[in-house]
Amino acid sequence: MKDIRFKLIADKEVESKVSGSQTFRIEKSTPVKDPIRLGFDLHTIVEIVTLVSTAITAAKAAKELSDLLRETKAKKAVLQTPFRTIELHQGSDTEDQIRQFFETAFVP
Repeated sequence: MKDIRFKLIADKEVESKVSGSQTFRIEKSTPVKDPIRLGFDLHTIVEIVTLVSTAITAAKAAKELSDLLRETKAKKAVLQTPFRTIELHQGSDTEDQIRQFFETAFVP
């Protein structure tokens, strides 16, 4: 099965949680040069190119990513694919948003 590649823009704490996950595999991580332009605070923000196997369901990936984000102090994260971008904010119903994102992200 083919992996699904997406970009996660978040702080270093989120990166550390994702790197410890069995579901997601980080392919590349680079610092964001201008986090304020993306609406983040001045702390270190990274772009994480992440792979998730298509064998993993959208619901499972969404639950795990939502839980990982909830465990951090991150106020915001951004998910991107070639066709979709979604901004996630702490306290919102992120699991459902992430599930819908994964289900539709690769359909132009």
